Amino acid sequence: MFTARSRGFRVVAAVDVTRVASANEWPASRDNVIYVHPEWLMVPRALSLELARIDVHSPDYAGRLARWARVNAEKMEGLYLSPLHTDAAAFVAGAVRRLIQRIPFDGVQFDTARYPSDDFDYSRLSLDELRREVRPALSSEERRRVDGIEAFDPLAYANEFPQA
Repeated sequence: MFTARSRGFRVVAAVDVTRVASANEWPASRDNVIYVHPEWLMVPRALSLELARIDVHSPDYAGRLARWARVNAEKMEGLYLSPLHTDAAAFVAGAVRRLIQRIPFDGVQFDTARYPSDDFDYSRLSLDELRREVRPALSSEERRRVDGIEAFDPLAYANEFPQA
């Protein structure tokens, strides 16, 4: 039996780093990361207000995100993990480690280590991180003003400080 290596080829694993499901094929196993940790998923700006009102662990949260991804498949190829979430990064590192322990690859190529577009990530974690980064540099007056907006608009810091 011939193998790739016996013919002089190197075997390299291609790993989607941030993409965890395609737009049209959803994992059947409820143990999949999109069901177990929906809080790790990137959120498009268009859905951020709607999803901010839903419990992140409600099946409706991932369901709405999944439906949006299917309808907008030209904007995104599926569901993505947020690189801001340290637990998500540890999850990916662990998955890659388990993969290379099972199969002796000659190398690993990291694919989709990116945001799907500029309209991502507006998840709760991302918005909280933006606020933590921007808020200390604001004057007391500016902080009160933006915090007042944020009381009814979770995108206040993103809207007020788009460059950040």
